[in-house]
Amino acid sequence: MKDTKNGLPQIQRQFFESSPFGKMAVTSDLRIIDANHNYCQMVQRSREELIGRKLFTVFPGAPGGADEETGARIRASIAKVFETGIPDELPVQKYEITDPDGTFRERYWSVTHAPIFADPDRRDELIGVYQLANEVTAAELVRRRTDAQVRAADSIHASQFDYDPVTDDFRRSPRVDAMFGYAPGEAGPKAEALFARMDPNDLPTIRATIDRALAEGPGSLARFDYRILLPDGQTRWATARGEIVRDPSSQSLHLVGVILDITDLKQREEDLRAAVEQRDLLIAEVNHRVKNSLQLVTSILMLESRAATDPATRSVLMSATGRIQAIATIHATLYQDNDVSAVQLDTYLARFCQHLERSVASSERRIAVHLRAEPIRLATDRAITLSLLVNELVTNAFKHAFHGRDQGAVHVTLSKTGQDVVLEVRDDGNGPAEDPKDGEGGLGTRLISGGVAQLGGRLEQTRSPDGWTTRIHFDA
Repeated sequence: MKDTKNGLPQIQRQFFESSPFGKMAVTSDLRIIDANHNYCQMVQRSREELIGRKLFTVFPGAPGGADEETGARIRASIAKVFETGIPDELPVQKYEITDPDGTFRERYWSVTHAPIFADPDRRDELIGVYQLANEVTAAELVRRRTDAQVRAADSIHASQFDYDPVTDDFRRSPRVDAMFGYAPGEAGPKAEALFARMDPNDLPTIRATIDRALAEGPGSLARFDYRILLPDGQTRWATARGEIVRDPSSQSLHLVGVILDITDLKQREEDLRAAVEQRDLLIAEVNHRVKNSLQLVTSILMLESRAATDPATRSVLMSATGRIQAIATIHATLYQDNDVSAVQLDTYLARFCQHLERSVASSERRIAVHLRAEPIRLATDRAITLSLLVNELVTNAFKHAFHGRDQGAVHVTLSKTGQDVVLEVRDDGNGPAEDPKDGEGGLGTRLISGGVAQLGGRLEQTRSPDGWTTRIHFDA
């Protein structure tokens, strides 16, 4: 004879209520007939809100998606237990239920369904099904995050490891052994076999990095690249990224992290380096050929100027020769320099000013060019513009600043303060900086104004009893 309360035999209900697990009982039509205290706390509902109502009326689940599929699995599991009388355990299920404020929250559950017999000693009358539910949301989210990290590591061919430097135990993903050329299980549980295949030249740095991280304690990072020497003669590159953590059981310090095979990356770096070297070689060759071609042009102009009988024509040809020579000297510098994208101005100007002094001065006029230049690198196109400005200013001084004199000096100064570069050309002559007949519309004036504008700079010119000074300010 049954002694029941809310549909459960009294003796069973006593065990039901005292269970440490969340328990709920339903009929074959999924109507809730009882729920213990732990279950009510877990789902944040009172017994009065549960008993007598349909299971999926109380817990409808979030609309659409995974909850509908989970609901179908729960229904099928309960039906199976009613049909067979055998407990049925489901894998962890995601199913959202509402908080007291009515909002759905992502939750994960471990669920088992078991039969409820009218008489525990007899199994011929099944009156309901227990649902033993345990919320495992926190653990499942941690597991899923870990799985995501592993998948992310696998997607970039990275492998996880846990190294105990005291015992030499080295727990790692199977991919690590394959990376080091070992078959599964061949290398054993220790790190010794893996260290044996690292390039001996890399080992001191690796051990020093690990020792430093251990000395700094938990939270310190260790990062190092190294080469793996495989038995077949291949060399692979790997990078290790780890953090020092304290083992919760032994309290010893471990290095935990990932190993990434970067062989392809290193090969691409090497290919890129070779390509850059080839590019620089080709650019240097181009600069050499350009320099030779410009030298040929200047030689032709020099011959034409010597053959010219008209002084004005000779002067024009000589000016053109100087301008072309300024560009040729830049290309000669680029050919000799490792960096073809920029020019070391102090070195270049020393060579260029010597050339100007030799080409413009004569045996009758001893006019010197003095240079004081700070070490400054400038992009090639801007350096060409600067060299043309120096050429114009110095040759103008030679031609126009020393009337009636057979000696003098032109001072070229290049300095830098912060990003402000100043080119100064000063003479100690007694004439104008350029031919007065040239005027504002003359070629020399236009070249100087255009060059200053191209540099984005500003021009200052002053006359004093000591000579003429031109300053050009521009950003490096």
